[in-house]
Formats: sequence, C-alpha cells, structure tokens
Amino acid sequence: AMTEALHRWPGTDAVFATCDAAAFGALSVLTQRRIPVPDAIAIAGFDDVPFAAQAWPRLTTATHPVRRIASTAALSLLEPVAADGLPHFFGSQLVLRDSA
Repeated sequence: AMTEALHRWPGTDAVFATCDAAAFGALSVLTQRRIPVPDAIAIAGFDDVPFAAQAWPRLTTATHPVRRIASTAALSLLEPVAADGLPHFFGSQLVLRDSA
C-alpha cells in the first residue's frame, strides 16, 4: 500500500495506518527507498503493540483499551439483562514516538 501511495500521491508527507502491522510495512518500504522518517514522511499506527516501542524509528501509535472492550462485549452477550443496551465508546490515547 505504501508503494502504491507513493506512486499515486508523490507529495505524501504523512501516513496514519489502520494498525501497527501496516505501519511497519509502510516503514519498511520507506527504509528500502531511503526516504527518511519522519523528516520526509511521518508514520503512525494504531494498536501500540510491544514492538512499536522497539522499532527504529520508534513507532508513533495509538492505544485502545482491549480488556475493557472485550469485557463489555462479553457482558452484553452473557448477561443481556445487566447490559444497558446503550452504545459504548472507548477512547484511544496517542503515544508519541520518533516516527511522527
């Protein structure tokens, strides 16, 4: 996807990937092409997997409360009477590192 983005939009200066794995793929393409991150193109992912803090450059990403999401989903399935039936929103937190 990063290769295609560079082809279609050569002026790209930032990428926000749907997950950290996709961000690592974009980072790999940029590294192979010797495009400096974040000086030429900033990269950010989503998930904050443990490797994000160890990659080079360290990946800027966002977190999400997986345990809260999973327990809320399980509760609504296992105990529908206890679930309030309203939509639940779970905030993310930006984790600024070197890639953006």
